[in-house]
Amino acid sequence: MSLNNAKDTTYNYSIDLGFTPSEVVACELKMSGNYYSSSETQDGHGFVVSNGAVTSSSTYYYFHTLTAGLKFPWVDDPIPYGIDSRYEFKCTYSGSKLNFSIKKRYYGSGKGLNISTKADKLYLSGTIVYK
Repeated sequence: MSLNNAKDTTYNYSIDLGFTPSEVVACELKMSGNYYSSSETQDGHGFVVSNGAVTSSSTYYYFHTLTAGLKFPWVDDPIPYGIDSRYEFKCTYSGSKLNFSIKKRYYGSGKGLNISTKADKLYLSGTIVYK
């Protein structure tokens, strides 16, 4: 299952807080899925993040969870999601919804950008500091 399909589209995976904070000071969200494997090989990880290259030298990164934070820049550094990841992961909020937001950017030939999961159910967990 792909978590992001269209260029310049933000995908929000939400948690309903049950209340509306006046201001969120900090938050960190982790996305996990119901895919489990005892293998520590690439196939044992639930998320696959491509580097976006559309060549025979494409690189893929494998993770058990994905992480986003309110104060994180949109991820554009080599750690933790690959060199020049071309992805934006961020914790955002609107009203009573706390969102794990994923957006992909296109640089150069970035037609192969994709984040996919082997899970058929996704879970969000995390912490929030609010006023």
